[in-house]
Amino acid sequence: MEINNNELPLISVLIFAYNHEDYIEQTIKSVIDQKCSFSYEILISDDFSTDKTLNIIKKYQIKRPDLVKIIANKQNLGLNTTFINAVKKAKGNFLAILGGDDYWIINNKLEMEVQLLLSNKEIFYVHTEFKTFNESTKKITNHCNKNWHSVLMEKKGKKALIEMLCHNWSGYPLSSSSCFRKAPLLKGINNHPEILDYNLVGEGTIIHSSMTYYGGLYAFIPIQTAMYRIRKESLSHYKTKIEQFNYQKKYFLLRLFTAKTYELNKNEIKKIHFRGMLNLYQTALGLNTINEFQIFQKTQNTGIWIDIIIYISKFIVFRVVYKITRKFRSKIKKILRNLIK
Repeated sequence: MEINNNELPLISVLIFAYNHEDYIEQTIKSVIDQKCSFSYEILISDDFSTDKTLNIIKKYQIKRPDLVKIIANKQNLGLNTTFINAVKKAKGNFLAILGGDDYWIINNKLEMEVQLLLSNKEIFYVHTEFKTFNESTKKITNHCNKNWHSVLMEKKGKKALIEMLCHNWSGYPLSSSSCFRKAPLLKGINNHPEILDYNLVGEGTIIHSSMTYYGGLYAFIPIQTAMYRIRKESLSHYKTKIEQFNYQKKYFLLRLFTAKTYELNKNEIKKIHFRGMLNLYQTALGLNTINEFQIFQKTQNTGIWIDIIIYISKFIVFRVVYKITRKFRSKIKKILRNLIK
């Protein structure tokens, strides 16, 4: 569809690129090919790429100057600063995010999500199923979670923030599959900039803390809309299981840090701390990095329940049973939580 230059777009699609010359064309095409009944803009941020990424982006800006806008950093600023700049320059009331190496796999992705947001003012964040492509193994994985559930579909405000920081959902919402209202994110960025200053790349925490605390409900569409690439250089690629565990450990500490920036009370932070340690423990079981978890656990004041769980985990039989029942992890997790309420 043609967009009137004098018309403000309803939604801004933010694409973040850095040395993505092999992928960026497919990414941009997947957005241009969207069939929408509303106006939108494509705002592409290039973080001082050293390959041909920017040249490819400029080619599409020349083809569609009404649609494609470029933010070309004159030096490498990193994802977090690039993210903030893009959000503040976006003209739409809604935002959709797409990594420069990801792409959408259906052409009505935006239409479905925006119509859902327009039809229910209580909904502030909507996401979908997705696929992953591992470049190393050439394997495509279908993330079919048609029964995605979370209390975030019913709670908002401070209560929702606490549940989000406890990761009380059946699967992490992929940014490249999502669409959300811009206003709460701007509040989060302005009121809690230190979250993005934390030494961990990724915009997910600032988005979800903003959407829950300053926004409203979450919604889910059980349709695969995006392809997420797992590359050797990407954040989701780990050379070793210990490296993967250490990332999850840092992410746990980021959630605690976020709780403090929102000035949650001691009991609320204690709840987030325990749930986070329980999640980290389950990660360690799956990765066989129990020793690393125990070393980290000694630096944390976790209380007797985690100590009991750690003691049980020392038995080989327990580990074998856990691995056999990994597909029932969410149920096991729920049982453990009910025991300590």
